Amino acid sequence: MASAVVLTSSGLDSLLTIKLMQQTKINIKVVHFDIGLTYDKPILAGQRISKYHGLEYLVKNSIEITKFDIAKEFYSEVFAKKGYSNVNACLEYQIFLLKKAREYMKDIKADFIVTGDVLNQRPNIQSRQSLLFSDIEAEVEGLVFRPLSATLLPETIAQTKFKLPAVYDFEGFDERREKLAQQLGIYEYPKEYRGENNEIDMGRKAFEIFEKGFKLNTAHLNRLGAHLNFEEKARLIIGRTPFESKYLQLFYKKMLPVNGTAFAVKEPRYYFGFLYGENISPIHAQKAPGIFTGMIEPLDQPKIVCFYDKDYSFFGSKKIEPIPFAEYSEYIHKELSNEFSCPLFTQFPHHD
Repeated sequence: MASAVVLTSSGLDSLLTIKLMQQTKINIKVVHFDIGLTYDKPILAGQRISKYHGLEYLVKNSIEITKFDIAKEFYSEVFAKKGYSNVNACLEYQIFLLKKAREYMKDIKADFIVTGDVLNQRPNIQSRQSLLFSDIEAEVEGLVFRPLSATLLPETIAQTKFKLPAVYDFEGFDERREKLAQQLGIYEYPKEYRGENNEIDMGRKAFEIFEKGFKLNTAHLNRLGAHLNFEEKARLIIGRTPFESKYLQLFYKKMLPVNGTAFAVKEPRYYFGFLYGENISPIHAQKAPGIFTGMIEPLDQPKIVCFYDKDYSFFGSKKIEPIPFAEYSEYIHKELSNEFSCPLFTQFPHHD
């Protein structure tokens, strides 16, 4: 019997792809490659942020998953070798995953690879040209089947050889995918993230993780919060939304391995941030709460800030005056290239 490696990111398209492949006569091996950008189950234990988590859904439905932690290899190999400020994070990520899938395919003697890619959903990596380029770069040309957009893409060697059905013509964020999910009995899946990794910001943060010596188990924070770096091995992370703030709070409580101080503003909306590292100076410890307060609207008004120590023990609250953006822009990391001179906090809509 023919066999295939099915890549899953735990999202809706991955779940649809797995269900569709289960309807064929192909023996599938579901694989998840983790580069530290997912909301990991240990952090969510006991208090779930997302109502549903795709990997948990697969387990609940008796779908065996093989999970590989490739975070260190991805950040050190891809970012470091290519130059942190010159990496298209999305495209390099896709190529890297296909390379790892090819290795696993050879190890288990599978015949081809299946992905949940949808044509033009994310133009940077899912245009026809980008998909073909990724396949060529990963040396899997003709060996990747993308069932959700199969009728819109050139027929592959795998389709011809194993008589794989080309039925669907989904493109972009096609709402028909949700109807198909209901038809296939999929009612639980994570809310879609309709964006792409910012390659400049990802490169900068990868630099900080590996060149500045931060712990690898903080790598998945790359896609969460706004980041400032003080002296070496000291970082301030601030949630940009109540959702991010809640996740950062859970991370701080359960996994932070080094010295840290956390801050929370509970009214009118919940925001959380923390300063952590192995080399926190008194002056930066003093400034961090004011920077945190200055990120939260109304920007020019003091807020009541709750303080927590490294064990997440509450040790008081205090009215904190905000520090204006101009006074802490010096802490934005600029040494990699001129591209990094733009304020990181343009991620916040209220900063010009």
